[in-house]
Amino acid sequence: MNKRTNERTNELHTSLVEGKMVMVMMLRRRRRMTSIIISDLLVTAVKVRKNVIQSSTSSFSLILANTKTTCTTTTQEQEQQQHLTISSSIANNNNMNPICFDSFVRNRCKSGDLGLDEALGLFDRLFQIRPLPSIHPFTQLLGALVKLKHYHWVIYLSKLMLLAGIQLNIVTLSILINCYCYVGRVDLGFAVLANIFKRGLEPNDITFNTLLKGLSNSKKGDDVKQVMDLFNKMLEYAYPFDVVTYGVVIDALCKSENSSAALRLMRKMETSNIRSNVNLYNMIIDGLFKENQVNEAFHLFRDMDTKSIEPNVVTYTSLIHGLCRFGRHKEAMSLFRKMLSQNIKPDVTTCSILVDFLTKQGRIKEAFQIVEMMSQTSVKPDVVIYTSLIHGLCVLGQWNEATKLFGEMVSHGISPNVQTYSILIDYKCKEGKMDEALQIFKIMTEKGKEPNIITYNSMMDGYCLQGQMKEAKRIFDSIIATGHEPNTYSYNILINGYCKARRMDDAVHIFNDMRCKGLTPDTITYTTLIGGFCKVLKVSEAKDLFNEMLARREIPSLITYITLMDGLCNNDRFTEALELYNVLKKSGLKPNIIVYNIILDGICKTGQLFEAKELFDNLSAKELHPDTRTYNIMIRAYCKEGLLDEAQELFHEMEEKSLVPDDFTFNFLAQGFLVHGNDDDKAMHFVNTMIEKGFSPSAETMSKLLNLHVPGGPNQERINMLLNFPRKA
Repeated sequence: MNKRTNERTNELHTSLVEGKMVMVMMLRRRRRMTSIIISDLLVTAVKVRKNVIQSSTSSFSLILANTKTTCTTTTQEQEQQQHLTISSSIANNNNMNPICFDSFVRNRCKSGDLGLDEALGLFDRLFQIRPLPSIHPFTQLLGALVKLKHYHWVIYLSKLMLLAGIQLNIVTLSILINCYCYVGRVDLGFAVLANIFKRGLEPNDITFNTLLKGLSNSKKGDDVKQVMDLFNKMLEYAYPFDVVTYGVVIDALCKSENSSAALRLMRKMETSNIRSNVNLYNMIIDGLFKENQVNEAFHLFRDMDTKSIEPNVVTYTSLIHGLCRFGRHKEAMSLFRKMLSQNIKPDVTTCSILVDFLTKQGRIKEAFQIVEMMSQTSVKPDVVIYTSLIHGLCVLGQWNEATKLFGEMVSHGISPNVQTYSILIDYKCKEGKMDEALQIFKIMTEKGKEPNIITYNSMMDGYCLQGQMKEAKRIFDSIIATGHEPNTYSYNILINGYCKARRMDDAVHIFNDMRCKGLTPDTITYTTLIGGFCKVLKVSEAKDLFNEMLARREIPSLITYITLMDGLCNNDRFTEALELYNVLKKSGLKPNIIVYNIILDGICKTGQLFEAKELFDNLSAKELHPDTRTYNIMIRAYCKEGLLDEAQELFHEMEEKSLVPDDFTFNFLAQGFLVHGNDDDKAMHFVNTMIEKGFSPSAETMSKLLNLHVPGGPNQERINMLLNFPRKA
């Protein structure tokens, strides 16, 4: 058995090789033919043909019942039985005139309501007519099956026709090539082409267009090269061309991100008296946008007007999509209005592009206006549009509106997809409403929508934000249990949760597991762990991770530098923080005000007030604007040194610059006047102002107030009043 299989495999391989060789030879010498076999089944057909047609009563039904088919239709056995009982008008008319029957078949194929069962039944009836009808009704039925996308059936039936001795014509063979291309067997399509040459038939433009399209859709690395090779051979040997031929090649070039070559080919086509059409322009415009050639795309759009080629909805949709990708929303909306003014009705794709863009820009009102316009033009929003709107509402924090819209979507019979559910789950998690998120998760699975890695990550992040690390780890484990692979983001979420919970051993365990699974830690991974170690005062471990990060060529972000510098300063390792600051400046990253706040705070803590003031005064030269924390650092330093006038001056400067003082500002000033100013009235002024603004005196401020006032003193009433206010630790 294995020997026979190997022989047949070798025979097929030889046939295909011969087919390709014949193809080349025929392109060079169009009338010199060599023998070729289309496929192994056709070889078998030649051997068994006499046996198959010995009995004139052998029917197509019998062949179907005893022949193994390659049809991939799941219910093929049932269909092969059902096709035997087609409409009674045929079943009861065994003596129907062949000419009348041909006409009947032609009319049924043109009707548009011919199904698979009836088509197979008509094929059966054709095989029972004696003498056998011409090739035409068979070809019409094959063409009808192609429209129904039953490509495997067409291949199978074509082989049965050959077994029955029916000679396929150029139209039938072109249909067969088309089906081979649709099922991903372009090689067999070329074998059929070689057979066409062998029989002395002349391939037409449809034949070549089909093969070109098959090569273009083959999804192989060299598909465009193969398309161009065949196209150039067609040019060389003057085979027939039409606008469809050029369209297939132009489409292949655009898909391979070579739209400039596609444009040149269209210009060349126009010189050969083949007129361009809107479809060719649409392909190239879309390709140019994808290659970031915006100006060239619009130049081509304007060229359509000079060529009297009317743009259609696809043209405008490509232009609008391209403009949205580049953030040019005003031009996109202007083009949309122009489209409407020219009575070109936008379709759901056009509207979904605009709605998605507007919601991402936070312009939710305009997005809903697009949806309102859709209802006026009888274009119904789909799941993509509803999902974009729900996402936009969630981003703006309009949770109730998002939930209502979700209900409206379901009530209109539109089934939410995985992305819709994932968006709702994500924002419920961010709100801390884990019970509601879990409920949506359960509904999602009950509806047969399988959660993806994004869904799982959202759930895990939600539990981490709530400090429920046990539940977060359970979700993480379920990712693996359900056959999904945790990604780097999944690990980062869990590591961040453990770091916030100060469970660094668990965080490091997950970090090591991540690397064992072949995932590469990214900047976020390292930065999170560095921050975690700094929080638990293990700054040396944080520095080691930073050095490992550099050794692995993972580039630290500005946040990485800030995290480690802050940790070093908080652990009295200011010299190392300064060294890191110098590394930061050499890295090409631009230090921001947060970086300088850390440095400024470190300088002040080391008692270098003059250097701190110098750095503070030079911030404007660095095009940086001090924030409330910057002023607080300097005010605290001045108050600590008893420079209360300078501290008050900075306080007034803050107000002039519209910076809002916070509770730290007032507490620092109050403490300064209590300790160094011996001015309890001034201190009480800042305390009272703090309370009026909704802040609370810190425990340190209250302690200093109590220490400076004895029971029964002049400020006892004020002290009693303060004791009733909540204290800030």
